[in-house]
Amino acid sequence: PFWTKPQIIRTDDGRNFMLFREGYHPKLKPGLVRRRIEKLRTYEGKERDLRHSKWKLNLICKFVTGYTVEDALQQLKYSKKAYAPVISKIISKKAYAP
Repeated sequence: PFWTKPQIIRTDDGRNFMLFREGYHPKLKPGLVRRRIEKLRTYEGKERDLRHSKWKLNLICKFVTGYTVEDALQQLKYSKKAYAPVISKIISKKAYAP
């Protein structure tokens, strides 16, 4: 399959993003995929005595699933959901715990 070289876009804050042609992505080497997966972490946090719907809390958690910790906290910071600060507190407490 033919795909063009990705275009690198630099944002004002210095982050780089790769822009691929729609529908085409380069196949990554298995060793690179394995190293990326090894770096991923999953955090589980529990908070007691929350007087809120489990369904609504689950919606907030699904909203930030897949983001890095920093990006998830940033998304929750600007969320209009009432319990977004509670989820943010749980994420930051668990992710940055010693």
